[in-house]
Amino acid sequence: MGRGGAAGLPPLFAEPRWIHKGKGDSRPVLPRTAPPSPRPIQAFIPKTKVKNKGGQELRGIRKVSREPSSSSLVMVGTVHRDPKGFGKLLRILEREAPNFITVEISPYALEFRAKQASHFRAILRENLKIIQREEGGSYRRFLSYGEIQGIFLLLKVPFEWRAAAEYARRSRIGVKAIDLSAYSEEKLAWISELIHIENLRALLRSSSPAIGGQVILQNKRAQNLWNRPLASGLPQEEIQERERHMAGEIRRVMEEGNKRKILHVGGWEHLLPASQGKSLFARLEKFKPCRILLTDDG
Repeated sequence: MGRGGAAGLPPLFAEPRWIHKGKGDSRPVLPRTAPPSPRPIQAFIPKTKVKNKGGQELRGIRKVSREPSSSSLVMVGTVHRDPKGFGKLLRILEREAPNFITVEISPYALEFRAKQASHFRAILRENLKIIQREEGGSYRRFLSYGEIQGIFLLLKVPFEWRAAAEYARRSRIGVKAIDLSAYSEEKLAWISELIHIENLRALLRSSSPAIGGQVILQNKRAQNLWNRPLASGLPQEEIQERERHMAGEIRRVMEEGNKRKILHVGGWEHLLPASQGKSLFARLEKFKPCRILLTDDG
């Protein structure tokens, strides 16, 4: 199992950086992306009118409330990989008491993590130990690197699904993974190269903050943008395909008519207001959804 890697794993969230380019590899180097970060739990729920800096009233947003929303569709925006996300999301679920939950994760991604993630983790650990033996250094210090932490988190079932599944089990309600499996399959193709020993060496030579620091930065970004309508929507075709698919899945659940409250859990960027009606939130505005941003005090 030494230096190689098996095929496929889908980065569900921000992908850890690919640096090493092997002999004959003509693919471009991926840019560094900071894994989504946790943000202080501060929810925005429709009750008090919220205005932007220019005094414009924003639709579908209400200030923090400790009372459950009366909306039939609640959309919780998360910062992926938030170390405290599981507990924070469970508290929101218990307060909102939905009758059905949808989550931004694909069936393929869940199956992959169940069947193959342990194999990739073993290769990753072995390759890190080889580097330690050959170059010295502390294995524990290797694990403190943000890029290395990101790979381990990529191989773990995200807190959004774990919390939703736990609440669904306790409350005996349904929960559904609604993201595109094709998207996950495409992203999974990177994992064997991501954990290649030469790529790991390159990552360990780079400097990146630990996941906790990256999450704090992402939280600040989410808080700054949460109430700002997007001027140009979400242009990338891949994102639009996912938004259309997830909106269709939620719409089907909503229109079944036998569920009083649906709660969707997904990345905060999908829930931003979009002037061109292209975000997931904007595509479902006819249901008058309540948005909640998962922060640190909820």
